[in-house]
Amino acid sequence: MSADMIRNLLQEFGHSIGIPDLQVDEEERCNLLFDDVAVSFELSQDEESVYLYSYLATAPEVDLERFSATLLEANYLFRGTNGATLGVEAMSKRVVLIREERLELMRLAQFESVVGGFVNLAENWKKKLVNWTAEPAADESPFDQAREFGTPALKV
Repeated sequence: MSADMIRNLLQEFGHSIGIPDLQVDEEERCNLLFDDVAVSFELSQDEESVYLYSYLATAPEVDLERFSATLLEANYLFRGTNGATLGVEAMSKRVVLIREERLELMRLAQFESVVGGFVNLAENWKKKLVNWTAEPAADESPFDQAREFGTPALKV
């Protein structure tokens, strides 16, 4: 049921942003690039929710305690994340912003609002985290980050 919902939502969303053939891949995933924010959309295993996630930065090697405290404080009661969660992948040390949205009653207008809010939040956190992290490698772009999920990102 929900696999069809995410396909339909993304198709409608694609039409509204000028990408009429927007669709998920065989893994029920889709990557989009909004300016310099790569956002991935992925259907949950139970097919009841869609995950929106974006890599923001790499955790610093110095001042890690203060950096981690900042992320934890933002996650507390979602005060700094508007319902999303900030975390750090153990292997890559990359900071990821992730949000889960139930698909049951999701309609296009609500989806557009969720995506817009998520992109704005990701942009703001990228700006905050740049103080702690080194500049991205010259050869790594948001497109490269999205490509790691297996599907090339489409630029919005």
